[in-house]
Amino acid sequence: MKLEKISTQYAKIIYDYAFKQGNETLIYKGMQSLVKNFSMFPILKKIINNPIISDEKKIKLLIAIVCHTNDNNKILEQIIKIIIKNSKSNCINRIAQIYEKIYQESNAIIIVKLTIASFGIDYKLKKALVKFFSKKTNAQIEIHTEINLNIIGGFILEIGDQLLDASVKKQLNQLKCKMQI
Repeated sequence: MKLEKISTQYAKIIYDYAFKQGNETLIYKGMQSLVKNFSMFPILKKIINNPIISDEKKIKLLIAIVCHTNDNNKILEQIIKIIIKNSKSNCINRIAQIYEKIYQESNAIIIVKLTIASFGIDYKLKKALVKFFSKKTNAQIEIHTEINLNIIGGFILEIGDQLLDASVKKQLNQLKCKMQI
């Protein structure tokens, strides 16, 4: 619980500072990159939490991950340095997650999670989904795509606590249940 409180405090302070500087969107993109990399590479958490690895190496690694796409990201570099130097490396992923939520709430952004069985989603389909949900919700929409080969085909759509499972796997399971009755 203590780590959650610390992470929340850091995220709020970072957001307030970034907002005052007009860099909240830039920091948001960096925080998204952090969250994505921690999710994709679980070893990253072990590296960042390893007391044997120096703070300088941790900072270089995180900056390389987050700042590689934008040379004008000195603020994000400073944020990473402050978090690591204050011995809060174990909180950095959670800080990034909370920052994302604060930014999304402040900017009326709704996250739509789309799980598909194939690699990639057609650009036109993604654009149509964004347009559809934007009209329905009166909010900005971000579609996060996830690939899950276990659903065989179709898709699973999650918006907040609502779920639409139109996967082939679900349809097969429903058919199997009907046949057992």
